[in-house]
Amino acid sequence: MRAYVATIDDRVVGIGGVLFMHGTKVVFSDMKDEFRSYKVSIMKFARKVEDVMGASPGVAVMSQTEPGAARLLDWLGFDHVGQNDVGEIYRWAPRRVKEKSE
Repeated sequence: MRAYVATIDDRVVGIGGVLFMHGTKVVFSDMKDEFRSYKVSIMKFARKVEDVMGASPGVAVMSQTEPGAARLLDWLGFDHVGQNDVGEIYRWAPRRVKEKSE
């Protein structure tokens, strides 16, 4: 697992990263409301996760209660592939790999 923590005044306000499970990378994140206004920090945070994902397969399950999650996953290069009882399923499809194959 590779995880990153965001803090404000020594308090944890966000966590995100990649869990390696049975050969597949699974993206996870959670943030408190007070972190949501730090848009640039959230994007930097997301770029770190993108670097860990690289070109290998991976997934993310998007919570319906997380505002802007679909937009962020799309921006990072995830493709929506379906849903389950937990949320929407996204598959890692990094832009740099797509560009090489086109």
